[in-house]
Amino acid sequence: TGMEDAKVIVPPSGSGEPVPFREQNTFFTNNPGEYERLDEEARDMVDFTIPAGAELSLTRTLSPQVSTSFNFLTPFYPSLTFTYSSQSSHILRTPFHVPTSTTLPPPSTPRLTPNNGTLIHDKYVANKASSLSMPASRDDSVSRTGELGMEISGTIEMDRTLQASYTHRISPFWKAQAHVFTPLQRPEHAEVQGAIQYSSRSSCVQVQATNESHTVGVNLLQSLNRRWAVGGELLHSADPQATTYSVGCRYLNNTFRTPLIATSTFTSSLTDPNSNTLCASITGALLPGELTGSLRGSADAGRFKGGALGVGLEWDTQRRLGLPMKVKARWNNTGGAGLMLAIRATSINVALGLGVENGARSFGLYLEL
Repeated sequence: TGMEDAKVIVPPSGSGEPVPFREQNTFFTNNPGEYERLDEEARDMVDFTIPAGAELSLTRTLSPQVSTSFNFLTPFYPSLTFTYSSQSSHILRTPFHVPTSTTLPPPSTPRLTPNNGTLIHDKYVANKASSLSMPASRDDSVSRTGELGMEISGTIEMDRTLQASYTHRISPFWKAQAHVFTPLQRPEHAEVQGAIQYSSRSSCVQVQATNESHTVGVNLLQSLNRRWAVGGELLHSADPQATTYSVGCRYLNNTFRTPLIATSTFTSSLTDPNSNTLCASITGALLPGELTGSLRGSADAGRFKGGALGVGLEWDTQRRLGLPMKVKARWNNTGGAGLMLAIRATSINVALGLGVENGARSFGLYLEL
């Protein structure tokens, strides 16, 4: 068995059984996961994105190892994705795959992030612990389960752009990833990311690089015991503002039906001593196994002014109503609020949302078959 990748697990439809936030196995039970995902649960609740317009995704399995997905967005913007995995696995379906929005103040460091099917240099991603992050595959079965093997996927967009991703679990300890985004008409402008990860029983180390601003980063997350983990990250870039360091810690109490998670990170620029950001979050059950709440805030570590505060709620109706449905709501003091309803069934996923960001209203529907 390989290491767990610390991703959120959704219980099977109709199971009604409690499932921990983080995957476990008998060998890496104390592995803390990746530093860049230190406060992943809080960000997913406080800063989830409302679907914009209408999106239809048709996903089909061609063989136990190959699947294809056709996405159609309004206005007319289709894309086609092919995925090969060396492991036979069901298609990973989730209506929450839309990219993270930007409701909290921007950090001082840029980051590469997937956005509506493209890879962009986004300087306004909300105060993550890490400013380098590999885009997640739509069917990341190799990375998600920790099994040995590889996964290759490619997406062709209508605007003649191509994305390709490669994930290879070399051994229970080592994982390699690569991602390329390129305009087919101008391949010399391709953006390339690469990462290699080493995981032990109690730590996770990553080295990542991208040709965007020639940025290189290394991060570490180390478990002190089954509840506490500490870590840090160092980034070096041709862009002086992107040369930063970060330190953080996480407390995770998994003894409850819904785990209690608290995190804190401090990020500072190596070229500007006055650019310091402190971010903290706490996520836990308001009604065990049913209603989860999250609070996340950030501020200038020197003056504690101009800070941002976000609140998120998630209601799982499985226990109360017997329906495979989740209702998510968020609010922040920078002018944003949102509500989303998501239904996950065996062969269909639906997400319906509405929101307000800085006075602009949005409404969207996502359907996956």
